[in-house]
Order: sequence, then structure tokens, then C-alpha cells
Amino acid sequence: MTTGPALSGRASWISPMLKTPFFPLLAVLLLACLLPLSLRADPVPDPRLAQIRAQAAQILMREPDNRLARFRYAQASYQSGDHDPAKRQLLILMRSSQSAEELDELKAAYGTVLRARPWRFGVDLAILPSTNINKTSSNQIFDTPFGQFLIIDGGVEDSGVGFRLGGRASYDRLLHSGAVLSYGLEISRHHYPADRLNHLDGTLSLTWSQRGLGRQTRIIPYLRRIAYDISAEDGPDSTRFGLRLIHDHDLTPASTLSGALTLEQRDYDRLDQLDGAFRSAVVAYQGEIDPRTGYSLSFGLSQSLPQITRLRYRETVLRAELRRALGSFGVVGVNAGLQRRQYAGDFPALAEPRADRSRSIGLSVRSPHLRIGDLVPELSCEITQNDSNVALYEFRSTDCAVSFDHTF
Repeated sequence: MTTGPALSGRASWISPMLKTPFFPLLAVLLLACLLPLSLRADPVPDPRLAQIRAQAAQILMREPDNRLARFRYAQASYQSGDHDPAKRQLLILMRSSQSAEELDELKAAYGTVLRARPWRFGVDLAILPSTNINKTSSNQIFDTPFGQFLIIDGGVEDSGVGFRLGGRASYDRLLHSGAVLSYGLEISRHHYPADRLNHLDGTLSLTWSQRGLGRQTRIIPYLRRIAYDISAEDGPDSTRFGLRLIHDHDLTPASTLSGALTLEQRDYDRLDQLDGAFRSAVVAYQGEIDPRTGYSLSFGLSQSLPQITRLRYRETVLRAELRRALGSFGVVGVNAGLQRRQYAGDFPALAEPRADRSRSIGLSVRSPHLRIGDLVPELSCEITQNDSNVALYEFRSTDCAVSFDHTF
């Protein structure tokens, strides 16, 4: 294949938000995301290019593995000034490249598109209703060797609706080696009826990504800052320095085996006893049953090592997800998860360490019939049951989300 270079309401939560030091950064980032929309001039439609894209799209509907049609769609998209579809199609082609020569040609074409549009911006909004927003214990009594104690608000689940508003920006640069270097910034504001949960979350990252035949490796150093609205002496504000290593290996054109390793150091402003290392490792498999049905399985291990022994834990997580495209209706997914967390030291008032077991099951829907303007929201709900040998931490919760995301 020859490619070539031609390629308002209640505003009670807004006031504390304005007072946080992260808000100016969030406002600037959101403004930077929105300005391109107002200033961008839409390219003049070219009937010939539109026809090529339509023909290529029809072929791909019948023959998803037709590489020439996919490249023609990418090329016509680029020439039309529609860079994101061009990037997506070229990435699909690179993932299934059959030779090093073809991969190099596709990387060169991808670099052409990247140089034309190196910046990426995005905004997201989520509405987050929950039946137990504080994760209050479902028990009323806490049994200990010293007797029984009444749990304040035990058995009383407070429902509520949270919100998340975020913005992101990244700049991609193609290196001489064929790798892509991405500079990223993400900031999000989280608001809940419970004031102690309200916070800002910001992350600066640098991503080095290299793609080879049937594989991709990413190295991501990052700096994360979490700042809560509450200003009490025991406020959990923290700074986190981390390094994430991700490797994807394509077993077949429709299946991928992935591994991820995360090393992180957590530093709390006022809770020095929580300072310490966090590390995790995850193995995941993604595959297809048929062109419309996909699934994923993942297994993860993590360890948290704060200074206080009783707060140290090891965690095991197993998750599975099944997704099905239902024609014009959209995509429906179901997921289930098991989680086990074992703490190291004895819990106060007990003669044994805390041990939690959690089970969850969820459903997600994304349908163009639910479109709001140019946005198609994703609807999801997950039911969680957390069992613990410490009655304070046993709870039930149903958490849902209506999520909007726009990238440009």
C-alpha cells in the first residue's frame, strides 16, 4: 500500500469553587478548550472528497479489514481538514501493520496529520447520583472484644447527586525515532452534597509512546495534586509523583494483551502518617466474540504503604466486561467485579486486621438516540456490596453516572 505524504440554578457549590487556587487554572483550561470552537473556520466542503469518504465508509461497513479503503478514508479526511478521523483510521492501520516498511509509511502519514493539528482539547461533565453518597455503614452496631458500640448514622444511607466538570489539553510531537511525545494537563472539579468530598484534581503528565509491529509501549511520568475545599487540620490534600509503564501486545487483529505497572509516592500536606508509596500491577485482555461483541478481562494487584502499619494494605481486583453493539440503537455493556483488600495491622478495638471483600455489577448504555446537540452521553449504573470484618466499613451503594465528553 502506497501512502505518501498527502495526508445556574442552585449555585451553592460555586462559591467555594471560586475560592480554590486551582479554579483559575481550570477556567483557563476550559477557555482554551472552547476558543478553538469559536475561532475555527470550517473547511470548505469538497464534493469529491466527501464522495471518497462515503464510498470508503460503505466498503468498511461490509469489509472492516479492507486496508486500502481505510487509508483512503483517512487520506480524504485529512485533505478535508477533518484531522481526528484521519488520526483514528491511521492508528487502526498501524495496529494491524504486516511489515516494518508499511508501519514506517503509516507513521510518516500520521506525523503529517499530527504536525497539522498537534493540539488536542477536551471537556467532560458528569452527573453522579448515588444511593449512599457517604458510603455509610449498613450496620447500626459495632461489635468489639470490649463490648458493643452504636454506629452514628449506621443503617441510614444518604442519597445525593454529585457533579464532575473537567478540562484537558495535550500537545503531541513526533520524534525522529517515530515515537510520539505528548505533554498533557487535566483538571477536574468534583462537587458533592457532603462538603468533605468536594475537591479539585489536577494532573501534569508527559507520555512517551512508541509503536512497533503488533505492540505499543508507553512511559508516563506524572505529577498529581488533589486539593479539598475543607481547611481543617486533618484535611487530606496531597501531592503525588508517579511513573506508569504500559505495554500492549496485539495477539490477533481483534485481541490485545496489556500490562501496566504504576509506582507512586504520596505526600499529604497535614496527614504525615499517610505519606508513603503506592504500587500496582494490572494484566488485561481484550477480545471479540464477533464484530459486534467485545469483552475484556483484567486482574490487578496493588499495595499501599503509609507510615501507619494498620492502614497498609494489599488489594486484589478482578473485573470482566461484555459490550454489544445493537445496530442503530448504540452500544450496551455489562460488567462485574470482585475486590479483596487485606490490611496489615490490627484494627483499633479489634484483635485482628481489617479485611474487606467487595462485589459489584454494572450496566452502561451509549445510544445516538439520546443525543443532546452534538453530544452523546453515556449512562451507567453500578451496584456495590462491601463486606468487612469491621462493621464500620460494611455498606451497600448504587452509583450512577450521566457522562458527557467532547474532544476537539
